[in-house]
Amino acid sequence: MGYTRRQSVGAGLLLVPMAGLAIGLVQTTSDMVPALGSQIAAVVLGAVAVFETIGPPLAAFALRLTGEAREAVKPAARTARAANDAVVGAPPTATNRIEKE
Repeated sequence: MGYTRRQSVGAGLLLVPMAGLAIGLVQTTSDMVPALGSQIAAVVLGAVAVFETIGPPLAAFALRLTGEAREAVKPAARTARAANDAVVGAPPTATNRIEKE
């Protein structure tokens, strides 16, 4: 697919907290095979609890691993810097004049 190894690992880690799909599949499986429904539900819902607990830290790690987290911060930093520059270049307000004196 053209992804680097780091990007592939990161994408795999981001798929860990997919609880909605797992819960829907448990319901479908329980409807199709009622005899095994409770056993399957116990295993899958236990796994969902674990994966939803470790999912957010894994997602943050995956985003840092692939470099996506740094790219997301850069535009925000530029925006904050531009806002600060605008304030610095603005004409002094009454409060700024008092502080300078």
